[in-house]
Amino acid sequence: MITMEQFTEMKDAMNVAQNDDTPFVNATDDEMHIFGDPNKTEVKRSDYVVRFAFPDQPKWRSRIKTAGDKLSEKQVDGYLCVERVYKDAFISPRMMGNAITAMALLEQFLYEVTEEGEVKSLSDEQIKSVLYTMNHEISDATYELVGAVLRIPLDEIEWMLPLNTFENAVQIVLNNPSVVNESDLFFG
Repeated sequence: MITMEQFTEMKDAMNVAQNDDTPFVNATDDEMHIFGDPNKTEVKRSDYVVRFAFPDQPKWRSRIKTAGDKLSEKQVDGYLCVERVYKDAFISPRMMGNAITAMALLEQFLYEVTEEGEVKSLSDEQIKSVLYTMNHEISDATYELVGAVLRIPLDEIEWMLPLNTFENAVQIVLNNPSVVNESDLFFG
């Protein structure tokens, strides 16, 4: 379950990202627009540690061995607890669409679009209501974002640990502001 503090942390990270001038491209059928500082072209690479709790079954034992993962010292009965390091992870142009879609899923829980088309941040009271009614969907969006950016196989995503997944989602937002800013285009 995502807490108000965690959600506020995500909102703050998105605000930081929105004020970053890392460039991004918006392409339509007819033209391309570059937003941000076009001289700031360095591909941002970051390391992420993802924690999993796989079922203690031969299939997962084999996959852990093949991936070179190491079992954590702390284990829970019936599960294989693993930390996997994703070194120098970055969002390739091909994966950008998946990352933007996942980011837009998250952003829909932070903003509202008024009848006049203005985008407004939700108040703390509105966020509490969203967390109460949409917590499962918000959690799914964080899993989707982390899975898309780190290219985690679909059958492994459900075994990522929740708190660690949320922490990685916040880091992805901070490390990849262009994804946030490009997904903002969906909201006007």
